Amino acid sequence: MSTGSGTLADGTETLLEGATALRDGIQQFHDGATELRDGAQELHDGMEEFQKEGISRLTNLYRDSIPLLHDRLAALQALGRGYNSYSDLPAGADGSVKFLIQTKGLTDES
Repeated sequence: MSTGSGTLADGTETLLEGATALRDGIQQFHDGATELRDGAQELHDGMEEFQKEGISRLTNLYRDSIPLLHDRLAALQALGRGYNSYSDLPAGADGSVKFLIQTKGLTDES
C-alpha cells in the first residue's frame, strides 16, 4: 500500500507541475493574442491613414489634373502639327519647331 501511496503522490506532483505549466502557457497565449489584437488594430489604423493621406490624394490628383493636362497636351499637339517654322521657309525646305515650356511646380496643396 505504501508503494501505491508513493506512486499516487508522485503522480499528483507531476499533475500539479503539468497544470502549472498549462496555466503559464495559457497566460502566454493570452498575452500573445492581446499583442496580436493590438498590432492588428495599429495596422488597421495605419492603413486607414494611408488610404486617406496617400491613395485618396493621389486618386484625386489624377482625377482632377491628369485629364486637364491630357487635353492641354492634345491641343498643343494639334496646333503644332502644321507649325514648321518661326518664319517662312524657302521653297521646298522642310522644318520643324519644338517648344520648351516652363511651368510652376506642384505643391502639397495641389
